[in-house]
Amino acid sequence: MALDAATRARGVIAYSTGNHGQAIAWAARQLGIAATIVMPSDAPRNKVTRASAHGARVVQYDRKHESREEIGMRLLIETNGTLIPPGDHPDVLAAQGTVALEALEDLPTDALRNLGSFAAPCGGGGLIAGCGLVLDAMSRPTKMISAEPQAFDDTVRSLRSGKRERNSPGAESICDALQAVTPAELPFALNEHRIDQAVAVSDEQVGAAMRFALEELRVLVEPGGAVALASLLAGCFQLDGRDAIIVLSGGNVDLPLLRRLLEDNTLPVSLIK
Repeated sequence: MALDAATRARGVIAYSTGNHGQAIAWAARQLGIAATIVMPSDAPRNKVTRASAHGARVVQYDRKHESREEIGMRLLIETNGTLIPPGDHPDVLAAQGTVALEALEDLPTDALRNLGSFAAPCGGGGLIAGCGLVLDAMSRPTKMISAEPQAFDDTVRSLRSGKRERNSPGAESICDALQAVTPAELPFALNEHRIDQAVAVSDEQVGAAMRFALEELRVLVEPGGAVALASLLAGCFQLDGRDAIIVLSGGNVDLPLLRRLLEDNTLPVSLIK
């Protein structure tokens, strides 16, 4: 919506493991803008299919040997379009922060008064950075907790060292939505001052959280969207008698993975092969 007509005519480019890409594809279609989405070749098929169904051109890459940022910049030069990163942009952070805004608006008065923690999934860090800005703007002294998969715990390590750490090129996890190489620059500049606790959970703990959400909450959550719930169920942080907002984001699960999840009590990475 912030782009003028001439800029819209040149199209937009986004790189994403799926959720951000789907959102950009949908918004571009509503506004009549051409969209190119750079997605990893091992992204869940339903994410790729939905981005294409919205009319986007999908360019896939090997996340182990290629850089989505480099591909995005090359396409940017070729098309003279506008790059919309998944978190490293003020407007994107503001939009992601509406998750916290809507959650706060929906809380009962007593729960809002007793709110102690806010936990959210963390990949590049944009979601929790945007939510932190909202909580600060609304003067809510809430403990901010970021949750990541253990194989992609770059925010955990970056907050510990004080600099942006990188994940191993060979790392694997069922949490396809949270496989950033390193924390995004702008989100990390905010998160290093705002996140109170960064935790990481195993794929088995994520699988258990997905089952819990489906069986107890009747909510289908994708692996990356279940990490905050997984961290709570695994006892990574305590509520201490206070209320909490736990963000469950995204419901894009490939059916073979979901079937195996429901059949098994453990969920090794080999299941996504």
